[in-house]
Amino acid sequence: GKEKKKIVLYSDETGRSHGFDNFAKQYPWYNYSSWKVTVNLTVKHNWSPIRVNSLSSALDLLDLPIRTSTDVVFCVGEAEYSAHKSFIEANATALYEVIKDTISVDGKVVLMNVDSGTFGTFLQYIYGAKEPNLKDKDEAKKLLVAADQFGCVNLKLFVESELVKKILNEDNIAELLLFSESHSCALLKEAAVKMYKYNQAKVLKSKDWRLLQKSPTLLSELLEYVGSDEKNDKDVTYFRNELDRAGLDVDGTKKILIKRLADYKNTNCDDDDDIVSLPVPYYDDYDDSDY
Repeated sequence: GKEKKKIVLYSDETGRSHGFDNFAKQYPWYNYSSWKVTVNLTVKHNWSPIRVNSLSSALDLLDLPIRTSTDVVFCVGEAEYSAHKSFIEANATALYEVIKDTISVDGKVVLMNVDSGTFGTFLQYIYGAKEPNLKDKDEAKKLLVAADQFGCVNLKLFVESELVKKILNEDNIAELLLFSESHSCALLKEAAVKMYKYNQAKVLKSKDWRLLQKSPTLLSELLEYVGSDEKNDKDVTYFRNELDRAGLDVDGTKKILIKRLADYKNTNCDDDDDIVSLPVPYYDDYDDSDY
């Protein structure tokens, strides 16, 4: 009989398809009386934090006509936001330290390095509002910077995951790669580097590519990654899931995450096993078979 030819079409981890768009002309599968298609499908989820304690009812506290219960007022530009120190202490540790260091006699704290719109979104999140629907790159970056600055890790990681899922593309890789490096966004950096590896020609034509000349270290990392075999490398999602299982901090660069997990395993686990004995309270899509 006729020799069967194998056609390979696949989609890489960045969602870009690879293969031959004119394979039908080269491989006349339509001449066979029967043919078989084998599909190997792996579904991976972008890591994003899960909000465990949603305080949606607390939003009403921000809308009281007489704010007798609030004990701090944030002055951001011309806007003022009344809030409760207890909520700030529980959800934004660095901002609470700012309160302790700079609050005036009349209970006001002046914030300089954030705009009023961004801080309003930040404050709403602390009080239990739904995660913001982020579509604009610059607005997302400003919110992540505020979350990082004020110590709200959960919001920072959420915005980072949204940048990866909705905003990162070949045209803004350089900008977001530099941004991820400045704010220890391991997931965003990993996604940008992978997108570069599989779309080099298009990325190199982007207008912002020259921005990376400011960071020889990042350029070196990109070249090293392109030439590496990533098949057996554990990604940021793996390390964050493992650290979350152990109740440890999941923020930081990938190197920090690796060291944090290694230190934990050296103290609490046998050999180099995953933390399989610990409960998995928040993740229902984790599958370590890919590793």
